[in-house]
Amino acid sequence: AAAPGIVVKAVRESIYAGNILFIAHAGGITTVYMHLSQMLVNVGDEVSRGDIIAYSGGMPGTPGAGRFTTGPHLHFEVRKNGIPVNPLDYLINF
Repeated sequence: AAAPGIVVKAVRESIYAGNILFIAHAGGITTVYMHLSQMLVNVGDEVSRGDIIAYSGGMPGTPGAGRFTTGPHLHFEVRKNGIPVNPLDYLINF
């Protein structure tokens, strides 16, 4: 997880993005993780920064990848009040 928060939504096998996790954080921030080969948390779970919440890398045609993925990757979004924003403005440098 990119920051402490609560898992508010878990979508399994969506057509476009495969497995998806949504984590709510303070200040109206939500992080979204897509194309997950396996999810390790459930809705309602509290997570801390650095927790392993899922495995990425769904290869095309495998469970969790979604129909339109072209290769294994993690789609990561930061949303403020539901609107996608530049994640570099929110991620902590380490």
